[in-house]
Amino acid sequence: SDLGSRSALLNPIDTLVSALERLGLDGAARCAVREGRQVAMDAPAGFYRLYGPEGAFFGVGTVAQGRLSARRLLATGKRPACAAIRRNA
Repeated sequence: SDLGSRSALLNPIDTLVSALERLGLDGAARCAVREGRQVAMDAPAGFYRLYGPEGAFFGVGTVAQGRLSARRLLATGKRPACAAIRRNA
């Protein structure tokens, strides 16, 4: 189909920030970052591409003084079940 052939030409959104290191987060850390909270992170200072536990890109963050903060997040329409994660923590 014409739509399928056009879709095949699109690059993934994280291609725009592919020069940044990848940082994978567990569900609790992803929720905290999405809610605007900082997360303790053992990573060198700098900017990172952020991915959730399922491997989906969800934004860009910075690590400074051992703390990860969100800089730009994607509005995906799909929200992780953060309330359930907090209850189980």
